[in-house]
Amino acid sequence: TSHMSHFSAIQVVTGCDGVPLSTKVNDHCAVCGGDNFTCSGCDGIPNTGRDKLCSGRGTCGSSMCSCRVQWFGLQCEHFCADETICSGHGICNGATGRNCTCAKGWFTSPANL
Repeated sequence: TSHMSHFSAIQVVTGCDGVPLSTKVNDHCAVCGGDNFTCSGCDGIPNTGRDKLCSGRGTCGSSMCSCRVQWFGLQCEHFCADETICSGHGICNGATGRNCTCAKGWFTSPANL
């Protein structure tokens, strides 16, 4: 006697959840079916290296960090110290960390403004 068997297989696409024909995919944070929230910074963009904690020196607003007094930068990572930023002869602008209000008798060149 002879016996013949037929076997056929088709490839079925599975989602990241392992379910056949699922449409779930990994987001930019590598979360299956995610919405990029877990790895997005205060700016809402995934994987920028920024976080929602603003380095512990500010609060995350709608799209950027709002830094505490004398802290500045995208992540509130820079301290605005009058003695280092303004050579000890002025008051540092904590909003940007770039401009100094000079003490009486002191001035800065326009290139440093």
